Amino acid sequence: MKAIKIPQSSLKAQYEIYKNSLGGAEDPLQFEDWLIEAKKSVELSLGIIFIDIGIDRPENTDNIVTFVMNDIIETTDLYNYHDGDVRIAFRRFIESK
Repeated sequence: MKAIKIPQSSLKAQYEIYKNSLGGAEDPLQFEDWLIEAKKSVELSLGIIFIDIGIDRPENTDNIVTFVMNDIIETTDLYNYHDGDVRIAFRRFIESK
């Protein structure tokens, strides 16, 4: 698994939002587990986009996932994002090339 290039301060802030959203309940996920689940979710959303546009999984999918996660953190957050945010981030990735 390639490292995601996101400032740790941003990730920690997103994790705190996640923890606070539980309303005081015990945290079911450790930070690393939470980040892995967020990455899996982004990968799944991208897979659906690839199917929708009729392409095979690109060789640079890891780069795309990293770009999309960075974009989501900069523009929304990893706890409250949705598939539309992933689609917008993917469009930004395409436009950046």
